Amino acid sequence: MSWSLNAWSINPRAEDALSALGRALHIATRFEDKCKYLLRSANLASAYESSGSPTVDLDDLLAQVPKDLRLLGRTIEGLGKIGPMSAEDAEILKEAKNARNWIAHESASIVIHDLPGPVFREAIEGKTHYDLGALVTRLEETRQQLRLLTRGENLVSRWCFYMEEGGKEPAPSDLIERYASMVEHWVFAPVSDLLPMGQPS
Repeated sequence: MSWSLNAWSINPRAEDALSALGRALHIATRFEDKCKYLLRSANLASAYESSGSPTVDLDDLLAQVPKDLRLLGRTIEGLGKIGPMSAEDAEILKEAKNARNWIAHESASIVIHDLPGPVFREAIEGKTHYDLGALVTRLEETRQQLRLLTRGENLVSRWCFYMEEGGKEPAPSDLIERYASMVEHWVFAPVSDLLPMGQPS
């Protein structure tokens, strides 16, 4: 495997794709952050309830909260243990976790450079080409993973909203309904001419 950056020019469409993939990574990171936030909050509430004291010291409570939230899979397992979760929600979170991992570890594994032509003579003459078809295929794969991720991110965002508002405010149903489409259009805006926007499934 050669160096990630080399003397060959970087194709502009690869630059556009990396902008899109960076946006997808933002959604993936926010999903993970929200899962950890929910679990920490639930563990803190559980520690408070089990203390039996309305004046328990915050540092004592924090000392009881598990610290190991490095792995998203374990975090989601923890969410399943703190309260009732439907089989459908559990499946949504599982698929979102797998999609997050794919986006974080595989989506940006793309060729970015214009490379010597496939014919030896073209290579000698310095003619280069870029496999745009392979790039579009990777973007399509990312779109499918993003749709799974967004379902999970929309779910945990609702839970965060309910927790932060204490159930006093109705969830923004218009945002919830439009969220998948909003995310997809925002993520792939830099490559919208390469990846026609359809309705998220």
